[in-house]
Amino acid sequence: MTIHFPTRSTSTFSLPLRPREGVCWDPVRNCLWAGGEAGQVYRVELDGSVNVVTTIGGGALLGLALDANETLYICDPGNHQVWTMDAHFEVAAFGDAIDYPNYPRSRPTVASRL
Repeated sequence: MTIHFPTRSTSTFSLPLRPREGVCWDPVRNCLWAGGEAGQVYRVELDGSVNVVTTIGGGALLGLALDANETLYICDPGNHQVWTMDAHFEVAAFGDAIDYPNYPRSRPTVASRL
């Protein structure tokens, strides 16, 4: 995977994680965030260095996004939860339980969608 960073000068490098999920750019801290299949939250610096900032037990992190307050939202179908992580790497549950990332917990059956 090649990432183009939206900085003043353009940088490109291969993301040194396999697998990686839900990659998102953090324009304030100038880093990438990515999730791992075993609940890892990775911070990837512009120099390519990678740090696991936290691990969510039982997690399977499939999507990450940032809001305007620099709160990271983490989709974790492994724990049926969306989590938030603040600037101090404190993780807290956010909202109701989820089932599959694209459906609410009470998703329709296949027959009812036909």
